[in-house]
Amino acid sequence: IVSGIGPGRGRGISLAFARAGADVALGGRTLSTLEALAAEVEALGRRALPVVCDIADEAACVDAVARVADELGRVDILVNNAYDGGDAKAFLDADLDDWRRTMELNLFGTLAMTRAAVEASGDGRVIMINTMSTQRIQPRWGAYAASKGALATVTKTLAMELGPKGIRVNGIHPGYIYGDSVEWYFNHLADKRGITFQEV
Repeated sequence: IVSGIGPGRGRGISLAFARAGADVALGGRTLSTLEALAAEVEALGRRALPVVCDIADEAACVDAVARVADELGRVDILVNNAYDGGDAKAFLDADLDDWRRTMELNLFGTLAMTRAAVEASGDGRVIMINTMSTQRIQPRWGAYAASKGALATVTKTLAMELGPKGIRVNGIHPGYIYGDSVEWYFNHLADKRGITFQEV
């Protein structure tokens, strides 16, 4: 299962799994996006199962995992890729309810998806897609960094608790991965700073 399917990283992860010989359950909120990627996965000779799921809804996570286990046989790997980027406001200007929404998705939604998948798998892998924003702090990204910092800590807890059950839990903290959203962001920074996209 790969959550957070969109045009960028979720798509890339899913296609990489398909190329490696895996059938892939594609989780996300937009069915048309999931179906388009499913066609790409199937073109690589693997099965693809689009599953509409909002990880902020714990019952939806349980239902999604049950459907995947039923239709694909089992869940071997969960990639927690879904995230909320936060409000991009300075702390003193922020509404803490916005911070709570970011924490709800990035931490508690990820935990709900993980619990559902782990309970359906006797031996599996959980991969938390985290961020370098927990290491390289930037102004106005506090909500995002805080939620991902919490996720980094709980990833270690889950690794210790689930490891003896045969389930490995690891986190990946990537920097920028080029795609539509990064291209937009770099162009935004270039316009704001009066420099070129290449300089950013």
